[in-house]
Amino acid sequence: MAESLNLQDKEAKAKMAGKPEIAESEVARYNKLKSQRMAIFDTAWQQLAQYFIPNLSDINEQKTEGTTGWGDLIFDTTAIEDARTCTTGQQNWATPMTEPWFSWRPPQFLGQEEDDDGALWFGNATEIALDELARSNYYSMSGMQYQSRTIFGTGHLHIEEGENSAINCTSRKIGTYCCAKNREGIVDTIYSEFKMSAREAMQEFGYENLSPKVRKAVDEKNSKGLDKEFNFLHVIRPRTELERTPGKIDGANKPIASIYIMIEDKFCCRIGGYEEMPDSVTRFNDWGTGTVWGYSPAFETLPNVRQLNYIVRFQDAQYELRANPRILTPINLWGELDLRPGGVTPYDPNLAGGLKPEEWMTMADVAGTEHSVEMKQKAVHRMFYTDVFQMLQQIERKMTAYEIAQRVGEKLEQLSPMFARIITEKTTIDLKRIFGILYRKGKFGPPPRSLLVPTGNNKAKLVMPEVTYTSRLALALKSLQNRATMDTMNFMAEFAQATNHPEILDNWNLDAMARTFAINQGMSPRFERKYGDVLKIRQARAAQVQQQQAMQTMAETAKAAGKLGSAPEGIQKQVTEAMGGDQTAAA
Repeated sequence: MAESLNLQDKEAKAKMAGKPEIAESEVARYNKLKSQRMAIFDTAWQQLAQYFIPNLSDINEQKTEGTTGWGDLIFDTTAIEDARTCTTGQQNWATPMTEPWFSWRPPQFLGQEEDDDGALWFGNATEIALDELARSNYYSMSGMQYQSRTIFGTGHLHIEEGENSAINCTSRKIGTYCCAKNREGIVDTIYSEFKMSAREAMQEFGYENLSPKVRKAVDEKNSKGLDKEFNFLHVIRPRTELERTPGKIDGANKPIASIYIMIEDKFCCRIGGYEEMPDSVTRFNDWGTGTVWGYSPAFETLPNVRQLNYIVRFQDAQYELRANPRILTPINLWGELDLRPGGVTPYDPNLAGGLKPEEWMTMADVAGTEHSVEMKQKAVHRMFYTDVFQMLQQIERKMTAYEIAQRVGEKLEQLSPMFARIITEKTTIDLKRIFGILYRKGKFGPPPRSLLVPTGNNKAKLVMPEVTYTSRLALALKSLQNRATMDTMNFMAEFAQATNHPEILDNWNLDAMARTFAINQGMSPRFERKYGDVLKIRQARAAQVQQQQAMQTMAETAKAAGKLGSAPEGIQKQVTEAMGGDQTAAA
């Protein structure tokens, strides 16, 4: 009886925890997004995967590991190699594991200098974060995100608190999630579908939080149902103010919702939340149609890749035909031909008019197909910026950002749009999440009071740091701006001097130009004086110059007044007043 009551109690709690109204609305929205995605993109992604990354070519086809069908369309690996080069190039130059690629600093409105306690605290936090990232799987999972971004146009990364390391990341496979963007174009909603066995679900959520069908599988005799798999949905989205209870800070009231749903039962297994957005979804480029999904070089060069594989397949057939040609043989030699290398086939020139075996229809323009293959391969190289990344790979590690910009030149500008999207859609979101996790784990230690800002009710919170990107690619791209600045100002200085119009330089804000130039060269912005302090220094300098000029004028006036001593008094007074002096004082 006690066990029966216990079971009923568990079922009652499970029903209460299920939140069917939330589960139904979230599953309905997911199904709508999923149907839109499947109708347009799943088939397109499947085609891309077959040519660019065969091991992921099961997006809308059922395949089993080790069977045929994965690489059946591959006869030339140019597309695979170029996509890999573009993937590793983005990671190694935007978020390299081997060198510091970002730094945190206090926001500018605090006005802190390099040696202020807040700046030192954020500097120490940067070093700790870089060490923690190196110990985690952040870089390996980011590599998968870059790969998906490069081939399918969209890449995903999820960051959680880890058990064995402070940071633990996962990257969702394309075709297993749906997403939506906010009014600024940044993805802020992710629906991820995944499978989980009944046993795994019980370990993850607890028995009382399982849906009826999953609990039924768990309760089967002899543990028969423990390995039965079910479909779950993880929902990550911003919470509205109406969904949050004022004053509460538990998981169900955090700004970012985290909801786990058993799809078939429409049952919420867990409702929690995050302080920061845990997922970053980055796109290689836009379609221009308003869709949330990205556009990639693979879409652009797919026709070239299809033709390339076809031509190479045809070329291989030509080579095979040359190595093993078609043979016309006299009927009396049927079965007597020796086609092995060095083989001998005897024939009688007096029989059948001296007929002997000969090649038949083996002529093929192999040179023409080789040229066509080369042209197609070059086209694929250009789409994936292979030449740019290969040039960057050849650059010595000790070379400065400015030297890189000078060496690579305008080719580096091709990477600027790609790098900009990595910052806005990936690293900005990732670093905010990473900072929050490490701070709550106590990795940074208590912050100084100078970094706390009041929030009302006698409470204060830590300000979020500003991010400066310090990878060599970031600095090299900034150095390109410096080169343009130098070229422009050199020309304008010569032009102003030649035309005797120095006022032409008034068209530029030289203060802003100088500050930007220093930062682009890699100089820390913390070394800058506050602009207000600069104005005070200039005012003091101008006052000093004015004082010196006034003293010089007084001296000249006194000297001139002395020379006028024999002149009539009226004339002396007029001259002295005109020179700005005082006759009495001069006398």
